[in-house]
Amino acid sequence: MSDHIPDDSKERLEAAYDRFAAHVVEALQSGRSLGRQGFEAAMEKTRAQLAAAGEFSAGQGERFKEFLRRDLGPHLEEQAQLARKLGHEAGQRLQPERLRDGLLASLATLLRSGGETLQEWSHKADEAVIYESGEITSAVTLTCLNCGHAIHLDKTAHVAPCPACMGTRFRKSY
Repeated sequence: MSDHIPDDSKERLEAAYDRFAAHVVEALQSGRSLGRQGFEAAMEKTRAQLAAAGEFSAGQGERFKEFLRRDLGPHLEEQAQLARKLGHEAGQRLQPERLRDGLLASLATLLRSGGETLQEWSHKADEAVIYESGEITSAVTLTCLNCGHAIHLDKTAHVAPCPACMGTRFRKSY
């Protein structure tokens, strides 16, 4: 999306992105859509419904899916991977014969491994979320990768170039 979109169109697109994201999150929270496939299905169904209702064009809906995949997708995949890994490790470590031989030691190892995995994914998530000017994002703080200037967005908005250095790439910060 271009930085040269009229303000009223930007506001309309930002509001449409908020509605799109809210519908997808509602589907995920209701349990109708689980995991990566459920997330993708919820986004596509929501895109089709809102595009048919005239909320936005099909192309804009595809961009909204990209933006939401960027905003929420890494967290869904991390949760699914963690659940699979912890389930597998629990199955290996918490067998009845191992329980007799040291429940506490097995549990400590499992928790340590899970903690290390969570910490590793936390670092990857911090490094992986890059935003570029012209994209739409929900409320967030972005840090310019060029000069380190922080931009605080209080609501859904188009990402503008950095006011300090005109940089166009940002990392989500907290």
